[in-house]
Amino acid sequence: MDIIEISWQEKLAEYRRRIPNAGDIPVYKILQRLIQMAVSEGDWKPGEAIPPERLFAECTGVSVGTVKKAIGNLVNDGILYRRQGSGTYVASKSFMRAMRKYYLFLNNFRDTECANSVRLHSVTIAHPVPEINSALKLGDATQLIKVTRIFKEDEGVVVLTKSYFSAELFSGLLQVPHRRFEKVPLFVIVEEDYNLRLNHTDELLTLRPPRAGDAELLDSSRSGPVLFMKSLTYSTRSDIPHEYRESFCKLGGKYMYRCIDYS
Repeated sequence: MDIIEISWQEKLAEYRRRIPNAGDIPVYKILQRLIQMAVSEGDWKPGEAIPPERLFAECTGVSVGTVKKAIGNLVNDGILYRRQGSGTYVASKSFMRAMRKYYLFLNNFRDTECANSVRLHSVTIAHPVPEINSALKLGDATQLIKVTRIFKEDEGVVVLTKSYFSAELFSGLLQVPHRRFEKVPLFVIVEEDYNLRLNHTDELLTLRPPRAGDAELLDSSRSGPVLFMKSLTYSTRSDIPHEYRESFCKLGGKYMYRCIDYS
């Protein structure tokens, strides 16, 4: 729906009337709720671009800074997403499924995925690790950014991931809001913040018991093996990988699902 076709000042006023104690809520939060309601009521469809921030500001009667803050928060929450050089779009179900791009476990081909969530454990500076620095083609003394996340389904923790990046090139990951890591796929954060569009990922898979600390985070006994994956992710801009990832996956009798697209 074209934003010009309706009076968004009137719509904002209408939504304010529907929100209890709206007078005590900052304008950017009111605007966030406005956009969320517009999405839920079908004014903007999944995959559809929302208007540019300046036009949206003009049509709602609020400042560009207020619009930027509201939209930025919704991007962090995974309700909207940005495409570099293209604009901001409403997230679709298929986009949110990208949170499980590498970690989808099913009982059979007709099975449906379980409800899941992602929890950020930590984002830290890590000392160089010879194997990882070599894989990322970094100097031996180059420090790393380590992003540790935990994927959970209804029955508990199913995946523990540790992603490593060059601390020299990706120091901004330390300032990313924690909720963004939990609502937005990591590869999308890298694409948006560093203009690195995903090209391909190489993977190595085996079975091995998790180490003591990893077993604790995975909520798993060390006595049994889990699916262990090493991944290297490349962008379209370079033949040097920008992310090294280790993943521990508890299958629990299920199969890891992969789709190979030949298009």
